Amino acid sequence: MCGCCQEWGIQSSQGTLLPSWGLPDPMCSHAFSIFEAAVPKCDPAYLKDYTRLYTVIRNVKLVSQCLTELDKVISSKPHNVSAETNWLRFSSVLSYFERKCWFQEDILLPMGLLPGPIFNYYIRRGYVLKDYGAGVKHGEFTHRLQWHVIMRVITEGFTKPVRKGWDHSPLELYVSLGMKQNDGVWFKLLDLPGDGDFDHPNSLHQWVLNSDLRNLVAAVSKRETKRRETFVRAIYEYIRKEKISVPEKFFTTCRPYRSHEEFKEFESWISDEVRQRFPDELTATTFFETGLGAKADAAYLKKKTTTTSSKGGRTRAYQIPKLAVGPVYSFSTKPIVSEGTADLRAKISRVRLRD
Repeated sequence: MCGCCQEWGIQSSQGTLLPSWGLPDPMCSHAFSIFEAAVPKCDPAYLKDYTRLYTVIRNVKLVSQCLTELDKVISSKPHNVSAETNWLRFSSVLSYFERKCWFQEDILLPMGLLPGPIFNYYIRRGYVLKDYGAGVKHGEFTHRLQWHVIMRVITEGFTKPVRKGWDHSPLELYVSLGMKQNDGVWFKLLDLPGDGDFDHPNSLHQWVLNSDLRNLVAAVSKRETKRRETFVRAIYEYIRKEKISVPEKFFTTCRPYRSHEEFKEFESWISDEVRQRFPDELTATTFFETGLGAKADAAYLKKKTTTTSSKGGRTRAYQIPKLAVGPVYSFSTKPIVSEGTADLRAKISRVRLRD
């Protein structure tokens, strides 16, 4: 029985140990087959690496090790970072590593949740999305943290394009998840709703907030606090309008403005209240995820799409780039790249890391 079988409570005495692909403990063929069976139907060329990816993102010890390394880097700017890079912005820190793996330079800003085909359109082209519309519990940076872990493992700490044990580079895997034949794999491996392992963004986000990774916590909680406070204000506006009676504990012992955990309890209560006021689950969920925060979203969009002045000069506004699909904005004036261009970058990413 391998260490992974013991950790996950898998009963096995038959599997043989497999060559390493970066896990802290070796995995046997029996345990691997169980993870492989959980991967949705996909292009067979990617199945083994999707399974490896799944074992990585489900491994708490490995995720913790990778994010610990990221935490160290946040407070220690690498010597080869360009002078133009603002290392004080957490997004810039993540972008530094994403670009080393040849992901697109432009970070896109979707306003609200994107339907599956539109989301896949951008993943297929290698774009990183600023997850503003994903919700407070999900976290704006969570998918980027998942992919930072994946990149760090596959590149063996950003020292080589692809370490032994993997068949594809990080970017090759990323763009493949936007292909039609692999539809549904991203959701299963990286985006399950609710709480669970780190394939549930809500759980990874909460784990980060509760961790002792001081730099990472500061970066993630800063954005989370802004989103949480904005959403709580929107909820209270709805409560006043609908004349809903609020339990006393939300004014005393459990204040949603104060912490992520207290917000979760408050959100659970108001979501039940909302469901009682709508005829079906879909309508209630749609209202809760989009309607409640509509005013705040509109204000955020106006702020991002307005050119502003500062001591350093004028700040360019976000805009919808050429060839964009859906309500997706970019700080850059470049058009969205083609699938062919994305495939060329992915091919290069197999050969070398970017300087």
